[in-house]
Amino acid sequence: MPNVIADITMSLDGFVTGEGADEQQGLGDAPEIHTRVMQQDAVDTEVLEQATAESGAVVMGRRLFDIVNGPDGWNKDMGYGADQTGTPPFFVVTHSPPRDSGWKANWGCASPSSAI
Repeated sequence: MPNVIADITMSLDGFVTGEGADEQQGLGDAPEIHTRVMQQDAVDTEVLEQATAESGAVVMGRRLFDIVNGPDGWNKDMGYGADQTGTPPFFVVTHSPPRDSGWKANWGCASPSSAI
């Protein structure tokens, strides 16, 4: 059985995005939530580099895909692993894959367990 590690930045009150998170606003209006990624110290940088390098694959839902694929989403300078822009295989759990996303992703996984 593969190891599954869940990893995301979360504020102490349980939020992973700010208000207004959508395809146009990215992760929303709450830069303080992602400060450890955007303003890294040496320890944060080391942890992020190691976690990104060790990621064998990324499983995400369609809503997260739509946000990171939006105009203010991931790009050549900021992507999976923040500025590490890692490129492990991506598996998107959805019943409605987009027609043309421009992503090299595995589409149409019906459930998280089928993606894993």
